[in-house]
Amino acid sequence: MINHIVLVILILVTTTQYGFAAISFAECTKKIAVANNGCISDALSMVTCPRKETPANTCRSCSACKSIKRRCLIRKLERPEFDKCPQAQTMIQSLWRLS
Repeated sequence: MINHIVLVILILVTTTQYGFAAISFAECTKKIAVANNGCISDALSMVTCPRKETPANTCRSCSACKSIKRRCLIRKLERPEFDKCPQAQTMIQSLWRLS
């Protein structure tokens, strides 16, 4: 029994030390949402688009804003803080296909 506990502790220490563990789904989703909202704000500050009910809808209905937001989001999601976030890696691939 003690051997099993020691083995589990060693595995946990090793995976956290070398960064093999992915971040949680909820944490990853939250980080992506923050990055997305930041890119929407950045894009809307660079273009003039007809305003809709929300900034996201405004950007979605404006091709120049969508293009700027897409490039911004790719840059943000390629940062090291998203390396352990599977949803971000999938989103990067999708954004590249749309570009």
